[in-house]
Amino acid sequence: MSRAGGAAVVVGGTSGMGLAIAEQLVADGVRVIVTGRREESVARAARTLDEAARVVRSDATVPADRADLTRLVQETFGTIDALFVNVGAALPESMGEVTEQSWDHLFDVTVKGPFFVAQGLLPLVRPGGGAVFTTLTTATAAASTSVVLAAKGALRELARGLAAETVTTGVRVNTIAPGYIEPSTAGSATATEEQRAAEQAEWSTYTPMGRLASPQEMARAAIFLALDATFSTGIELLADGGLASIDPPEPTA
Repeated sequence: MSRAGGAAVVVGGTSGMGLAIAEQLVADGVRVIVTGRREESVARAARTLDEAARVVRSDATVPADRADLTRLVQETFGTIDALFVNVGAALPESMGEVTEQSWDHLFDVTVKGPFFVAQGLLPLVRPGGGAVFTTLTTATAAASTSVVLAAKGALRELARGLAAETVTTGVRVNTIAPGYIEPSTAGSATATEEQRAAEQAEWSTYTPMGRLASPQEMARAAIFLALDATFSTGIELLADGGLASIDPPEPTA
């Protein structure tokens, strides 16, 4: 089915998976509004997408920004076919390192912000459309990720609750749970290129499919959930190369 002429919003769409979603939608002829929190990433995404999408600076944790975004979408599109909420924070901290400030920041970005974004934009999704929240693979927990996992788990359940609230309106709400995506932003923020390459090679060995996902693969999966999975709501799509489901194959001699 042609998507040309439809409308979508990608919250957190100025880099990585979010930008790939926006690029694929534009290629499909969808009108798109893309948001990002940092001026430099907004400017970079605007250059990448050219005039094919409207890219605006908007922080999901700021009430005035959320209100402005809702108003912009209403004035530009009226209603939309798809909403992608692709925001979150990943701050690896051990239990002893977590502070109330870092806890609140992570939950503000990962749970509170997405909820209030959805509060403004989900009512604009027309019947038959869908919303997709980005969570995280449910593979085995790692050290220093307890708060990240708690926040993503809360977002997962939040989305299920929203699916129950919107099911009678014909709007579907689902989540996508990626594993490692190339180029990965996980690991140490101060790592050199060589260290990051070594980290990503190691993460590939953890993934049963033996590689990291491309942002474009994640984009296609998210768009499928939003626009094509018309009899699915309240579910999570594991798009993690088998991380949460099967063991990596034994190395060959």
